[in-house]
Amino acid sequence: MTLAKTIEQYLPLDQPHIHRLLAMDGASTDLAQVLAEIEILAPLQLPPSGEKNRIVLATSDHFQLVLMLWGAHTISPIHGHAGLDCHMKVLCGEIVEIRYRPNSLEIQSTHTHQLNEVSFIHDNNSFHSLATPGDAAATLHLYSGPLDVMQIFNEESRQWESRLSDP
Repeated sequence: MTLAKTIEQYLPLDQPHIHRLLAMDGASTDLAQVLAEIEILAPLQLPPSGEKNRIVLATSDHFQLVLMLWGAHTISPIHGHAGLDCHMKVLCGEIVEIRYRPNSLEIQSTHTHQLNEVSFIHDNNSFHSLATPGDAAATLHLYSGPLDVMQIFNEESRQWESRLSDP
């Protein structure tokens, strides 16, 4: 499976939170530059089963745009986004999202996101884990600032910890 499209096709510009983000001083200029200059020129291969790749496409003081490539049967740890807004759009495949009360293991909801579906999450409302239930998938994530550190639930220690975002 390959993915080769421009970023402009993926941004959920019809979402109210995106308009608020773009209205911030300097953000619209930065994002306009990203949209004008960034294009995925070569097809990207989705990773093998159980693996994921995080590709930072653009970062400024006001946003970070990340492409996530998910192998089949891959799951992320339960995590938060350091207080940032996060919009996610499914570019191919499907993603199961399990939402939890913040800093808790109490499940709030489970939803399977389909192709082109856009979702929003903020740490004040929920933490989550994401998984590919079958085939590989790709998602685009737009954060309301640079995501350098995440709150992750460590399954082994059964403790919450701060961890640097994957490169």
